[in-house]
Amino acid sequence: MTPPPASTPIELPEGIVALGPDACSAVEALVLAAERRQEAEVQAALEHGLRVVPRPLRGITRRVLVG
Repeated sequence: MTPPPASTPIELPEGIVALGPDACSAVEALVLAAERRQEAEVQAALEHGLRVVPRPLRGITRRVLVG
């Protein structure tokens, strides 16, 4: 899988921005952690799904699926 863009700032809704910089930092940290967990889960699902593909074809299949 391609890595996510390095620290791309997210656009927070006005309601969260109004809560102040501490809340913005906390939300950004939560979003970053969620993106990392999601990437790990996607990788695990890909590896699990590739188990049904014969071993000699896994590399080719992975390149087709991931790009």
